[in-house]
Amino acid sequence: MTAPSTPAFAVVVPLHDKGRHIERALRSIAAQTLAPAEIIVIDDASTDDGPGIVAAFPGVRLLRRSEPGPGGYAARNLGMREAAAPWIAFLDADDAWAPEHLATLA
Repeated sequence: MTAPSTPAFAVVVPLHDKGRHIERALRSIAAQTLAPAEIIVIDDASTDDGPGIVAAFPGVRLLRRSEPGPGGYAARNLGMREAAAPWIAFLDADDAWAPEHLATLA
């Protein structure tokens, strides 16, 4: 019998005018004991410095919408469509995870 493999997670973060919070959210992803396979931030036409902060994080894929969408759910759906990893975890831009979050889900 083979041991089950560890799932590969894509982390999708919807972003709209949360520049003062996004760095904390991204640092909490970077601190995971189980590293995600990919991190995708969907910027929903932010007017603050959030996208610039995201761009400073290596390995984070930033997708920008030029016009605001109908809400966070649309950004999450876009992130899901763009993700290559088979498992998706969502983190709001103004939230943060404990270091074991993804490992606990696995």
